Amino acid sequence: MAEYTDQWLWFVDDELIEKLARPDEGPAAQNKRPAEVSAAGKALELHVAGKSKDALEVIARAVEQGQGLADLYAMAGHIAIETQQFDDAAKAYRNLLAVDPGHRTAHHNLGVCLERLGQFEEAAGEFQQALEVNPQAWFSAVALGVCNLNLGRNEPAVTAFQSCLEQQPQNEKAQFGKAVAMHLLGNFDEALDIYRKILPNNANNPELLGNLVAICVAKKDFSRAREYSERLLKLRPQSKVALEGLVAAAMARNDYKSSAQYGSQLVKVVPESFEAWFNLGMASQRVGRVEQAVQAYERATRLKQDASAFTNLGLMLEQRGDLEGARKVHEKATSIAPENPGPLWNLALVYEKLGEAEGAELTLEQLIELRPDQREGWFRLGVMRFARADYQASFEAFATCLKLQPEWPEATLNAGLSRFRSGDHAGARQYFETAAGAGLNTAWAGLAAISAASDDAAAAMDHYQKARATAPPPAELSFNVGLTLQKAGDHADAARCYTDALEVSPELPEAMLNLGHSLNALGKTEEANRFWAKALAAKPEFAEQYFN
Repeated sequence: MAEYTDQWLWFVDDELIEKLARPDEGPAAQNKRPAEVSAAGKALELHVAGKSKDALEVIARAVEQGQGLADLYAMAGHIAIETQQFDDAAKAYRNLLAVDPGHRTAHHNLGVCLERLGQFEEAAGEFQQALEVNPQAWFSAVALGVCNLNLGRNEPAVTAFQSCLEQQPQNEKAQFGKAVAMHLLGNFDEALDIYRKILPNNANNPELLGNLVAICVAKKDFSRAREYSERLLKLRPQSKVALEGLVAAAMARNDYKSSAQYGSQLVKVVPESFEAWFNLGMASQRVGRVEQAVQAYERATRLKQDASAFTNLGLMLEQRGDLEGARKVHEKATSIAPENPGPLWNLALVYEKLGEAEGAELTLEQLIELRPDQREGWFRLGVMRFARADYQASFEAFATCLKLQPEWPEATLNAGLSRFRSGDHAGARQYFETAAGAGLNTAWAGLAAISAASDDAAAAMDHYQKARATAPPPAELSFNVGLTLQKAGDHADAARCYTDALEVSPELPEAMLNLGHSLNALGKTEEANRFWAKALAAKPEFAEQYFN
């Protein structure tokens, strides 16, 4: 946020002190009553001596006697201001205006008192009147601009500061005020030009450096944001703006370690800032500091019911292994942002990790009801339906995936698997061939299974070899292809398939038994006997089936 503090406001009572301090001259002095000179002089003497309270009492007695009211009210206002008694000062200046409506500085000084009291609307009115009394009062134009800034009236603020600059083009106070107003209006380039212009003479001005940090962050000029933040931090080691700038700059260059370091300092300065805790959580998450990230996100969620904070907290709890805690947090995120599919997705995945398949599937159904075009949700739903053997519903989910994204080899393969498991081999073949054509080599395993099921030994072996070229096939597939080849009399290839099955599932007795038969057919009786013995040891009932 652009800053403009009241350090730029000042009173213009010096002319009053000078007037009271110098001797009267000419006819005016002869016409002034001795008592008036005595009261003002005594009050001035006491004020200069540091006895402001006594000075005000002298002025009060003189006012009661009706002596030189204008000068006395002006002096009372000045003394009250210097002693930070702005209510009393404002009262004095109002009295002054009552006896001298055209006083050259009263409206301005009354406006400053009101501004210090936070009464910006009334103060702006006084500064406007001051300019009507004295159009050359550039200091009143600056003060009017400050009030407009505080009132959120940025365009009128620009006008006020510009009226000062027309008289004093090099006035840095007005330049700074105009830059702040332009900054708040979103005219970053013009504001930045002014800030940089006045920076050399105001190198240690915290407000100016802070505004430079803010505008550079807004423009994503993180290199300069870092430079100005470091300068500001030297002036104010606990500067919120400087630390925020350093956090943003570090995040922009993916220096999450530094971001976490500055973020840790920032939360000490602004412990009630949701953004500070959230950003600390993000930085800690990126550098793998799980516990620090959990603590930061937990603090952020206590400060604000924010779905993103709960989501990230849930992910960190998952990483910590606290799945039950993660479930509760993700449920909270879904309640905060029921229209956001992200929390539902995370909740479904946690249900899966917890082994709560029903909860996971119901959550995914909520997700796709909310977002029918959520492809990943349909895909995961298809997987879950397949796992509980609802192959028709599984196919429908994968078919929806393909409507949303026709070129999706994995969904195509899974659609084929669902068709195959439901007994629709012709339909499954179409999907497997499409997936294989898209370069998904695992689809060859599906084609091998279909060929084996139809006793097409040659096609089964061809497809099997293509599947085997990229990864070991499932033991079930190897066994079934081997059985098909064995039936066709191809005992050598059958033996290789059974061997593959045993490499994946070493204790599969059926593969041991059939491998023995193939080896025996190949004349390898000794090896066959060894596998038959293993098969009988694993499953003695084979003896009755095969040798009785």
